[in-house]
Amino acid sequence: MSRLSAVIGRHRTLFRNFSFLTALQVFNLGLPLLTYPYLIRVMGATSYGLVVLARAVIEFFIVCIDFGFNVPSAREVAIHRQDPAKLSEVVSAVLLLKLLIFLGCALLLAALVTTVPSLRREATLYLLTLLLGLEGILYPIWFYQGQEQMQFITYVEITSKLTFAGLIFLFIRSPADYLWYPALQVVGLLAGGTFSCWLIFRRFQVRLMLVSPAVLCWHLRESTTFFVSKVAVTIQERTNTLLVGTMLGTTEVAYYDLANKVISIAKIPFYILNETLYPHIARHRDMGLVRRVILASFVFSLLLYLAIVVSSRPVILILAGRELLAAQPLFALLGLILPIIGVSYLLGNNVLVVMGHSRIANFSEVYSTTLFLSLILALFASQRITMTSLILAYLTANLFILLYRYAYCRSLALLR
Repeated sequence: MSRLSAVIGRHRTLFRNFSFLTALQVFNLGLPLLTYPYLIRVMGATSYGLVVLARAVIEFFIVCIDFGFNVPSAREVAIHRQDPAKLSEVVSAVLLLKLLIFLGCALLLAALVTTVPSLRREATLYLLTLLLGLEGILYPIWFYQGQEQMQFITYVEITSKLTFAGLIFLFIRSPADYLWYPALQVVGLLAGGTFSCWLIFRRFQVRLMLVSPAVLCWHLRESTTFFVSKVAVTIQERTNTLLVGTMLGTTEVAYYDLANKVISIAKIPFYILNETLYPHIARHRDMGLVRRVILASFVFSLLLYLAIVVSSRPVILILAGRELLAAQPLFALLGLILPIIGVSYLLGNNVLVVMGHSRIANFSEVYSTTLFLSLILALFASQRITMTSLILAYLTANLFILLYRYAYCRSLALLR
């Protein structure tokens, strides 16, 4: 216990921010899981599948709005956290760029919903869902992460998410009310997001300012490889949902979405560990700490996977009832992603990016997506697209990322 207390004392800020990031991610992914039993029973698998399918499509627009700014911007904030003028420049540049991209995405989606018949039928749903892209603008998590002051954004987001959850039970009463789901999300987002921006300007002495084109171009250049990487990840994460919805049916989307929601919850500790560690490693480059965390993360991922396999049936019965028990095999298969990301996340940001090899980290995901799409095309050509084959293609692509990153870390002796 004394050794544990000493470790916590040395890394008190890391442990504090890990705790707040954990709470934030649990609410971001866990609260929808808590409302899921009500929604799937009231809306039905078909209407709920429409909402899931719309979110899968709009996710590509949201990735464009974020444009990979979060990682390099968090690094800039971490380095210049005592310089209000520099912080004002970073915040102003990132917010302006994200807003311009959002407006461009809105115009593009408006054009699509007027010309594509399948989108035109649900134009209101898609336009409402696009407004969720404002989260990347109004919730600058990257700023609080760089400041290592995650408690502020955590309190705001938890409050807005709880408000949204409460409104669900008031406004969604039948399958015809499915448009209320994205609409209520937007209401909570606008309320909490406005307050989170106000906190930045009030507490951290940040001011909006005119930013030169040269500064804007610098932020775009720094973020481009992260954007490409994020697009690649999104293609892998969302393509399966789109293919299941368009080729297997909206009911099957509900099966896949349930398994994916639970596995996404299980991913939270690994994502948070990676994000919490990043500002500290970016400043101190403590590879000894990274090695210990990688080992602990891998062991924990195996234990978590076993827990998911054992508990999958009761979890499905609690969340969705017997109607969705067909999703049970998907838990065991999709859960295999946990040991993979438990290591690959850390090798990416906290080793390769920190040590100046961000292109290797980001392009590992680009090459992986190329492999993933090649596997999908092969499955399509051979008419073997099934839920199982799509998940196996996804796992294979992510395993490639892990092996690629590990090979480079080993060859460059980065973990010594």
